[in-house]
Amino acid sequence: MARATYMTNNRGAQQAGLERADIRQKVLQAVSRLPQRQRRLLLLRELEGLSYAQIGETMGISPTKLAKMLHRARLAFRQAYASQVGARRGRRSAGAWGTYSLPFMTVSR
Repeated sequence: MARATYMTNNRGAQQAGLERADIRQKVLQAVSRLPQRQRRLLLLRELEGLSYAQIGETMGISPTKLAKMLHRARLAFRQAYASQVGARRGRRSAGAWGTYSLPFMTVSR
């Protein structure tokens, strides 16, 4: 009985690992489809964790313009990601993505 439980748990862990790898690949593909400037903004903000002030200084953008540009970049990412996973799966909450969770990943219709 213990062996069967271990095999079931191991299979579940393997499946979860495959799903995370698949999600990671789709996230990377969606990001790569964005225009260079949008991609750079998202990476600086969401992955590097830079503040609006830091990004604005780095890229020479006013805070107001930066907020608008980040909003558009997040929308573009959501659309690109949704086309990768399909509308039904794309509506899952960002927290469901585990390690690869990004605040702008939730797809809304």
